[in-house]
Amino acid sequence: MLLIATLLATLAIAHCVLGVRVCRRLWASDCYDIPQKRIQTALLWLIPVLGLTLVWACLEKPQAGGGAEEALDADGDIDEDQTLLLDALGVDGSDA
Repeated sequence: MLLIATLLATLAIAHCVLGVRVCRRLWASDCYDIPQKRIQTALLWLIPVLGLTLVWACLEKPQAGGGAEEALDADGDIDEDQTLLLDALGVDGSDA
């Protein structure tokens, strides 16, 4: 019984530490507006494991894929490096 209590306490402490880390990273990010940050913070703390995972995934998305404005080159055409991302999203890259 002591082993189970120790395991649960360790998981709770790890979740709190990771939650604080993700929350600080969320509020330091410039990717979202204040209302979006409030909703994500509530999601983070009210739904323990799933909320933490969803907020973490949302924070990873802008860094990994870049913004929509980065998909265009200097001429305003779609950059060749971004075509795989657009294909994965199901977006037609033609100017038609």
